[in-house]
Amino acid sequence: MKVRNAMRRYWEERSPPSMLSGSLMLRLIGGFGMLVIVSLLIVRMGEPRMWRWLAGDNGRPPEKQSAPPPPIPEAAGPTHEDPDQAETAREEFQAMTDGSLKLRREEMEPYYRLVFWVKNQPFGRLRRLARRDLLYTNFHDEPDKYRGQLATMDLDVRRVLEAGEGRDGEKLREIWGFTDESWGHPYVAIVVDCPKDMPVGPSVREKAAFAGYFLKLQGYLPAESKPGDPIEKAPLLIGRIEWKPAVAPHADRSLEWIWGLALLVLVGLVLAARFLYFRLKPRRRASLPSVATSPSGEVISIDSWLEQTNLNADEDESNVENDDLFQGRKDLDGQ
Repeated sequence: MKVRNAMRRYWEERSPPSMLSGSLMLRLIGGFGMLVIVSLLIVRMGEPRMWRWLAGDNGRPPEKQSAPPPPIPEAAGPTHEDPDQAETAREEFQAMTDGSLKLRREEMEPYYRLVFWVKNQPFGRLRRLARRDLLYTNFHDEPDKYRGQLATMDLDVRRVLEAGEGRDGEKLREIWGFTDESWGHPYVAIVVDCPKDMPVGPSVREKAAFAGYFLKLQGYLPAESKPGDPIEKAPLLIGRIEWKPAVAPHADRSLEWIWGLALLVLVGLVLAARFLYFRLKPRRRASLPSVATSPSGEVISIDSWLEQTNLNADEDESNVENDDLFQGRKDLDGQ
């Protein structure tokens, strides 16, 4: 029983050694947290907008008085501002037919006249002189009223095709696109001197500012139309565009430090949680094995093994006492 009790006390009182005490670990976690906070403050203070309050007025420079707009560029030749040209154009417009799928022969004269007017003016001049209040419904509902009017708009270009040349060899392109106010109804524009780098094809996605003269309502058949469906109409204008190529988004690297520090915080929290879990987890007392092996090789229960051990110990003590008693008797007999 003595051996058994000693073994139980040994296993119950024994605990695994701790590398760090609880107080020391909490100090390390607190120091790590302070390091993260200081690093975040350093990164934040490095941003210029954090110091604008020192400059006053939110750091914005005083507003400058708007400069007068530059003068309108001069035209290189006759335009709609020429009275004779305007009168001739009004006479030619009487031959226009809205809704036809192709330009007829009598419609080519006003077509080339508008191309001629556009060739004599840069985009900036057309844009400055153009009306900005004309909408898709104005052209669609009253084409005769607005024929020859100079208008400007921002186009979402969806199609760019070659359209031949003008009488003087100008490169022409046919552009189809939409505006925010057209509600999915297209405009078609004949563009003089289209930018060379602008994509060409039946399916593109580009942005462009347009300024030009309204000629007619061009008839067209939508791609999903069936035989017998009515012809749709799109306003046809002749002018110039200012292409706005898409700019690749600039990667903001100012957040890389913040993400790195956030990762460090996450790692620190995981380590702290793991430490506290094992620190506060109740320890399981080591249990004694339930079986043992006797000297003869038989598998017996640990209780039987302990009882046998105690019996052997008692027999050894008894034998020692008997030997001492026998030796004492021999000594007496010898005397």
